[in-house]
Amino acid sequence: MIKKELSLIIDEAIKKVIRNCGVKDIKAPQYNVEVPPGNIGADYATNAAMVLAPVLKKSPFLIAEEITAEVSGNKEFFKAVEFVKPGFINFHINENVFYNEVARILKEGEDYGRQDMGKKKKVMIEFVSANPTGPFHVGHGRGAALGDSLANIMKALNYNVVKEYYVNDMGNQIDLLADSLLCVYDNKDVPPGGYEGNYLKEICKNNKDFIRDNRSNREVIRKFVVDEMLERYATKDLVDFGLFFDNWFYESSLYKENKAGKNEADVALDKLRANKHVYEMDGALWFRSTGFADDKDRVVIRKDGTRTYLASDIAYHHNKFERGFETVINIWGADHHGYIDRVKGAISGLGYDSEKLKILLYQLVNLTREGKPVVMSKRKADYVTLRQVIDEVGSDACRFFYLMRNANTPLDFDLELAKKQSQENPVYYVQYAYARICSIFREAKKMGIKFTLKGNLNLLKEPEELTIIKKLSSYPDLLLYCCKTLEPHHLTGYMQDLVGVFHSYYMKHRVLGDDRELTESRLMLASALQTVVRNSLKMLGISTPEEM
Repeated sequence: MIKKELSLIIDEAIKKVIRNCGVKDIKAPQYNVEVPPGNIGADYATNAAMVLAPVLKKSPFLIAEEITAEVSGNKEFFKAVEFVKPGFINFHINENVFYNEVARILKEGEDYGRQDMGKKKKVMIEFVSANPTGPFHVGHGRGAALGDSLANIMKALNYNVVKEYYVNDMGNQIDLLADSLLCVYDNKDVPPGGYEGNYLKEICKNNKDFIRDNRSNREVIRKFVVDEMLERYATKDLVDFGLFFDNWFYESSLYKENKAGKNEADVALDKLRANKHVYEMDGALWFRSTGFADDKDRVVIRKDGTRTYLASDIAYHHNKFERGFETVINIWGADHHGYIDRVKGAISGLGYDSEKLKILLYQLVNLTREGKPVVMSKRKADYVTLRQVIDEVGSDACRFFYLMRNANTPLDFDLELAKKQSQENPVYYVQYAYARICSIFREAKKMGIKFTLKGNLNLLKEPEELTIIKKLSSYPDLLLYCCKTLEPHHLTGYMQDLVGVFHSYYMKHRVLGDDRELTESRLMLASALQTVVRNSLKMLGISTPEEM
């Protein structure tokens, strides 16, 4: 990886500069190596001199001059190195370094971009986890795409990732769902605030005898309707979305008693009690969450002895850390923002490092149909479901569109754009580039051109070719960035930029030309591009059609 090699060169230069200053026992501060804005004209730039200046008590400009002097002799790696005020250093990389990276892409194939950032550390990503009371709506799809793509990226960087779905199979909403099912079965109005979706009518129609025979057994009906909802939506719809969970964790399992007559919820609350983070007042048990930046304390056990959602969440997060996960990532809708402090507070109160819990919030999805917003209502079930969107535009378009923006910003999902087969549709534009490359190789085969990996990459001198090569070379660094920021959406923008250059190049230059040596070199470039596009789309869970 070019950026990694460059960083090692800068590290060595900094050590020499520090030694030359006669300063001992100084650890160089962290610096950045970035691709500078296009108007700079360099391949990379660093602020190393400016972050080093306070430590060495010297002008950053003078330090930049010294670092430049140390690295400039490396003619194999650098074409030129320059420093500019107030202390930035710009690097122009030798073209042979980029050609070598293309050769590396061709050699590593599907492994290109994989790195050992994670060192097998255990990570849990818990996402979607919607109450099993109705179909998934389009907003759930955004969380699903975010969690699955992040898991793919982290696995590629050698993290031991577990994807988990938390099943809320207890509480008032499940009681209400069961009551609603029985009312629908009896052709009665559902209770106030109940669920009126057609899905309950379908369940009743397909399971008449079972419901009739077990209607008096509330626990059986509760479990039955939860299982039905999971089967209809949490499994089938998500599988069609290309998403498979490693583990399904049921809330009810937290309340199963062990041999000592204790359940996991009791164990977690006992820990908080021992650490003096819970107290009794007015017949209820309260978590002292104001001690952890929450605006008020929260009830965990009500006067009637029933547990709140927070009690279950405390027990669930206690369970996560007890399973040995070094990082726990929760992906929630933005409406859970106020819940963060109390959950992190509970983790601290249990004696764990709350910084090991990362909570990602995703904003609303604004779905439009014929220019008009679609109104969503969970209980009435007259909202547009994830299933409807998948059926209309396909899972590939769904995933790509969900990941086109930072999760922290609202997303406008244009259904008509997602269905277009033109360059206006970004996912089509990217997939078409992949299919176009496949067609180039089919045509080469028809022409009797045998593709090998022995071409002369130095023949790739066109500006568009060099731009493509440099963009390809940045892929491993981009994966690291997506992982560090927990933001997989950067990949969609990267792919659009990359294939945009390729499409322009294809229209301007012939890949399969009369010059066989140049043709071989261009086929190598096309193969490297094909590899990186395929690897990128795989990270997002999107297919790579060979014909379109």
